[in-house]
Amino acid sequence: MNLSDFRFTLDIHETRSQKLFTVRRWDTGRALVITLAEHGVPYVIAPDCHAEIIFYKPDGSILRSICQIDGDTIQYEFTKRTTSLTGQVLCEVRLLDSMERLLTSPKFEITVYSTIYNYGDATESEIINANTVKSANPGYSEVAMWSDGNPNNEDRTGYFVCFDTSRSAAMVRKCDGNTDINGVSMMAPGFASNAPRDKFDNNSALLPQFCYVGFLGFAPIIDNGTCTVNGRCKSAADGTAIPDDSGGGFLVVERIDEKHVLLFLEQSADMINKLSKIITDRIKAIGSHLTARIGTQWEGTQAPFSQTVSVPGMLETDKPVYDVLLSDDYETSLKEEEAFGYMFDLIPQKDKVIIKSHEKTEVDVTIQLEVARYE
Repeated sequence: MNLSDFRFTLDIHETRSQKLFTVRRWDTGRALVITLAEHGVPYVIAPDCHAEIIFYKPDGSILRSICQIDGDTIQYEFTKRTTSLTGQVLCEVRLLDSMERLLTSPKFEITVYSTIYNYGDATESEIINANTVKSANPGYSEVAMWSDGNPNNEDRTGYFVCFDTSRSAAMVRKCDGNTDINGVSMMAPGFASNAPRDKFDNNSALLPQFCYVGFLGFAPIIDNGTCTVNGRCKSAADGTAIPDDSGGGFLVVERIDEKHVLLFLEQSADMINKLSKIITDRIKAIGSHLTARIGTQWEGTQAPFSQTVSVPGMLETDKPVYDVLLSDDYETSLKEEEAFGYMFDLIPQKDKVIIKSHEKTEVDVTIQLEVARYE
């Protein structure tokens, strides 16, 4: 087996699909290395057991393939028949004893992409002339290391990724919804830099501790099924894509299947969200629902009359929006409304406001002030 294997564990009692992997059409460079568990405890495969995998294809056809058992692992190498059809493939691992009795049949899924969506081979490119290089695969990328080293050889294709700022080296991790988006993890983009030979195995597959970080062009990504074509998306807490209704985020150009969409990566898209967040963070609405009680002691012998009212927390630079708070008593509220109608200006001062009025009112009036301050 090589380092491009899918290594994972399935619980023998779980009836639902437990894993999802993505591969390109006609991919034969992958293998499955499956261990079984019973409620978290490693399951020991008896020496007389044998295993098979049944692939339920998108067109309704069924492929039954014999597996190898090595110790307590079930192993299977992809063939062209495995990935001959694009779409969702339900896979059932069947473990049988020497009497052909079924012991367990846990399930997982594979999403098979056509080469235009699913990256193709990393080497599938050609020089057309001295100035042009053609590739069948989408996206421009840089090779980066996972900050945790991907110790379990997980398939982490199709996630928003960001640089791990807790590390001194240029390492990446999945986005958590609160970080800058630096790209999307891809399987084999059209163009990759920072890709020396020591980051690949003997089969030219990228070692599992590294990933292609697509930063420009088309890129498939896992989503929650709600992203819409021509809409925008952003990162969820687990690095998958969710809709972004703010108008920022990345453009969704096509839905590939129920769990994947095709994005167009452009750095300015995430910059819109960054700027929006900066602006939002710098706008702090404070002093909401301040109140002031305006009495009947007016200054001046002729209009306009003025009155200074205490409002703790008010600043001279504030521009409050204010309105009258009417009493519950109907007769009193009519008088308050009439009195407030004479007031035509409010001048903010430190911890107070100056009210101006056309008339000297004869009833106390309570006003509510809304203050928004901008740093």
